[in-house]
Amino acid sequence: MEESWDFDSAPPEFKQVQPVLIGLFAVSGTGWLINYFTTIRTAFRDRTPGVSLIALTNNLAWELVFAIFHPPPLLIATVIVRSWLFVDIFVLYTTTRFARASASSPLLKRYLPVFVAGGTLGFASAHWALSVQLSPIEAFYWSGMMCLVTMSASALGILVQRGHTRGASYGMW
Repeated sequence: MEESWDFDSAPPEFKQVQPVLIGLFAVSGTGWLINYFTTIRTAFRDRTPGVSLIALTNNLAWELVFAIFHPPPLLIATVIVRSWLFVDIFVLYTTTRFARASASSPLLKRYLPVFVAGGTLGFASAHWALSVQLSPIEAFYWSGMMCLVTMSASALGILVQRGHTRGASYGMW
């Protein structure tokens, strides 16, 4: 176990609230899984992507780094992060499937796989660099927060750009 993931050396105050934090993480993780399934269902229903490629590649990169290279030591956290990665691959498939049809840029239509691969590799290198610079646990939270901000901001941007709610649903929010 990496030293920075060592919860055994945590202060007693943290150990007192750790079960509550683990429970909240499990609830949050389940909520994100519901969001991913809803995103897939909504994209197939409306035939349009419900998430931006920037946010999606950022999320996928974060999940790759923290599901494979720096998995959390707690079993529940590892299971949740790896579940996110598994389901997010289907979100990526669904998004890219409908993004080609709805893309207004011929460059994006033609080179969509290159944009997705490049974005994922670029964001993965940034998440990896942050985990090396700070520590895996600090990068887990800080870069995870940046994924959340990117996802939220781009979801609002998609609504404004499209001028309608196709591709979105209350379950995704």
